[in-house]
Amino acid sequence: MTVVSGKEFASHQEKYFDLAINERVYIKKDNYMFFVANADEELDEIIEYRKAKSHKSDAIPFDMAFAEIESFISK
Repeated sequence: MTVVSGKEFASHQEKYFDLAINERVYIKKDNYMFFVANADEELDEIIEYRKAKSHKSDAIPFDMAFAEIESFISK
């Protein structure tokens, strides 16, 4: 995990995008925190989370959630 300021990120975007391939990069701007992450790794985490939640009655069906994730990533 790496935390940088908005100015630092803006000045060295390529460096932090390359770093985000292997770890999450947090960008702090004012009172907000953003992050850049490798979508493939994030997708794996989301899939595991949805599998865990799919056993609860209020969960979105896994197939529907996965389709939404794939649609978002492919944009």
